[in-house]
Amino acid sequence: MRKAALTGAGIMLALSATAGDRMAILEQYRDLQQRQEAVERYQEQLREEWLTDSLLNSITIDSLTRDTYSKFAPSLIAPLTIDGFPEESPADRIEAPNFARTVGVVYMPNDSTTETLHPAPATPLLGNPVPEWMEKSLRFKTQMRNARLRMMLNDPSTIEYTDWDLPTPPPIYYPDFSFHGYLRRLTLPELPQAETPKPEGEIKRRNWLHYFNVSLQVSQAYVSPNWYQGGNSNLAGLFNFTWNVNLNENFHPKLLFQSSLEYKLAVNSNPKGSLHKYNTSQDLFQYTLKTGLKAFNHWFYSLNLLFNTQLFNAYPDDSMQRSSTLLSPGTLNLGVGMTYTLTKNGLSMTASISPLAYNLKTCLASDIDHEQFNIKPNRKTVSEVGSSAEVNLTWNFNSNISWKSRLFLFTDYKYFLADWENTLNFQINKLLSTQIFLHPRLDTSAETDGKWKHFMLHEILSFGISYTFATPK
Repeated sequence: MRKAALTGAGIMLALSATAGDRMAILEQYRDLQQRQEAVERYQEQLREEWLTDSLLNSITIDSLTRDTYSKFAPSLIAPLTIDGFPEESPADRIEAPNFARTVGVVYMPNDSTTETLHPAPATPLLGNPVPEWMEKSLRFKTQMRNARLRMMLNDPSTIEYTDWDLPTPPPIYYPDFSFHGYLRRLTLPELPQAETPKPEGEIKRRNWLHYFNVSLQVSQAYVSPNWYQGGNSNLAGLFNFTWNVNLNENFHPKLLFQSSLEYKLAVNSNPKGSLHKYNTSQDLFQYTLKTGLKAFNHWFYSLNLLFNTQLFNAYPDDSMQRSSTLLSPGTLNLGVGMTYTLTKNGLSMTASISPLAYNLKTCLASDIDHEQFNIKPNRKTVSEVGSSAEVNLTWNFNSNISWKSRLFLFTDYKYFLADWENTLNFQINKLLSTQIFLHPRLDTSAETDGKWKHFMLHEILSFGISYTFATPK
């Protein structure tokens, strides 16, 4: 409209003037029209530059970026940041050769290779630089996002996919370029697999598991009468018998039944003895029983029984007065409590705790000193009530070495008894074996004897024949 007005005014002036005046008027008109077009181009350029520069923050650029701006956008480069515009008219700024620098937004110090980029200043002449189509698109996108969020909050059942319902993504495959990976990738022919023969008939269910072991170790030494160091010839033998019967826990996990019958006899010759040519260093007949019902995990409510005595007479050196015999002494222990069982990696352990235990000691032979067993002379038995504990351990280190241990504790709150048996077995082959037997004992009711006091020790090292039989589970 402004162009039309200017054009109409110019024509009217041209018609009302002389020829010379008309030429001057036309020259002024053309000059005014050119200036008006230059102002419009300048304003359009300012809008574009402001829209571009307003998206930039203050950053640091290198020399390569500066050269790129100089080549493709020279109007964005200036030696100094300029706030505002010069007072010349827009047309004069268009005609000025360095006009592009007056609106530049890049500060380039002469003594540094680092430049700082500034946003272009906004002027009130530009108006809203965002196009109308962009505003509508942004407004529509915001409305759609708010509508989706409002729908999910008001009605969660409309959500089709949630993070916790999505399937687990497949693992990332990393190729294996090692030698083993190469072998796995090879296509090798498949060999026919031999069919495993199936046993005829039904597999027999084994409810009871038996363990049987018998061993005989013998040692012999002969010393001639004229041996320069002296000494005596002797012969010693050790016999061990063990029979364990357990309820198969695979078929009866809620029941506990462990029964063990043991007998140990050690005899050695006594060539210098005038009354007895042989002495017994060990004579033990022992039976243990644990039975109960499962409580939780590896624990059982249990009833524990222990009975031990000896079978043959024992005599001191050069004396016919017996020191012990059958049921003199004899021990019977009954306890009620809890039992813990564990079987893992060759280790089998059973630990019993009986807060309430009954202990019975017997000495039936009248010619044996009863007081050494804490029994009054005119009595043959003594009853004690207290607490007891027992730990049985079998540890197979490998196929040839095993350790078997049994620890029994009892107290009636007047005296304390601890009996610990340890057998370390080295199985050379199926029949030959070497055993180390170590048996410490502590009894505060026994008579004190020199430096040992209430502590006793029994040790045997033997070599001989051993045979073991066990029922498979």
